[in-house]
Amino acid sequence: MLIIRKEQMETFEEYMIDAFNKKMVLHLSNVCPEETASVSDEELSLVVKNGLEKAESYDITEENDIQRFLEHMLVHGPGFDDGSDPVVQEILHDTDLDGEDKMDKIDFYYGKGEED
Repeated sequence: MLIIRKEQMETFEEYMIDAFNKKMVLHLSNVCPEETASVSDEELSLVVKNGLEKAESYDITEENDIQRFLEHMLVHGPGFDDGSDPVVQEILHDTDLDGEDKMDKIDFYYGKGEED
């Protein structure tokens, strides 16, 4: 039987988060060139880390949905979820919606997608 120690799982988790972070830095640099032009990769990496924590706090946990959340942070400002827009707040705090549905509604609200 294979036994994975807690330390091994933590190392693997750190590796996966780092790989995701690098992937998102590259993605965001490509899809949001104007917003990232004056930002170093290190700074963008911190934005991704912060955005990942924010997204998870709203139960947005799938890679594609987190990616869309990060894109909105860059385009609409890192505090787009801070409460200044009641529509976004209502969507993000709706416990009847999963992460994908939340991001679909936010995309639609900002004119990026189609609502079901």
